[in-house]
Amino acid sequence: MALSFTIQADFSIQEVIHKYAELQQQYHNKSEDYENELASRRMWQAQARNFERSLQTTNMGLVCSIGFSKVLELLTYSRKQTALS
Repeated sequence: MALSFTIQADFSIQEVIHKYAELQQQYHNKSEDYENELASRRMWQAQARNFERSLQTTNMGLVCSIGFSKVLELLTYSRKQTALS
């Protein structure tokens, strides 16, 4: 009886150790996924900021090159066309 209990206890301990190792691996994988998602989000946010700056620069260049009144005229025309459709 004692030998059977010892074998069962040894098996249970090995199973716990194995399950713990699996959990550690799963945690490590999730941690890597999380870090990758953070890096991806930061990259997309930086790209969006760069595009926004580029658009602002382009818009300012447009205003300077054709004049502010012409830009307003084009915007007004564009809005009228959108409202008609």
